[in-house]
Amino acid sequence: MISRIFKFRSSPSLLRLYTTAPKDQATPPTEPTPTAQSYPSLFSKSADPSLSSLNKVFSFNLKSKDFQPFQSHILHVKATSNNTLLTLTTNSGDAVATSSGGAAGFKKAGRSGHEAAYQATIKLIEKINSKNIVINGLELKFKGLGPGRDACFKALRSVTNWPVVRISDVTPIPFNGCRPRKARRL
Repeated sequence: MISRIFKFRSSPSLLRLYTTAPKDQATPPTEPTPTAQSYPSLFSKSADPSLSSLNKVFSFNLKSKDFQPFQSHILHVKATSNNTLLTLTTNSGDAVATSSGGAAGFKKAGRSGHEAAYQATIKLIEKINSKNIVINGLELKFKGLGPGRDACFKALRSVTNWPVVRISDVTPIPFNGCRPRKARRL
């Protein structure tokens, strides 16, 4: 059995632990460390070419400008009855590009239509391509019940080949909260 001896060095706050073995007991034998003679296939460079290729894959510099980790982007689509607002953000929430029916050139009531949302999505895609942003995965978040929901999705599927990872509807649903607006009478 190994006995422990506690000694204080220069200050009582520094506690040093020394282990010693009594003379009548021998220390347990330690396992030998692997060497090139005991495991030749692990230590030879020509043993497995896939190991050298793995080293190239996992040897990268995180601070280099070439390294970009996998980063999916989120496209927020707010489709109201009067306009469609599009915002592309990173995973952390930083806005990358925005567009809307008004930015696509439509005025007043024209911003609310299907065509305005389609053109706004095309304009957003052009902005992203001009900034040379690589989209590895896209998450779509729809809010609101306007006509721009379907138009935005159709424009994305027809123009780009970005992989859509998730589609979610984040329209707020009240649990009998505020009183709604009165219904329009035409």
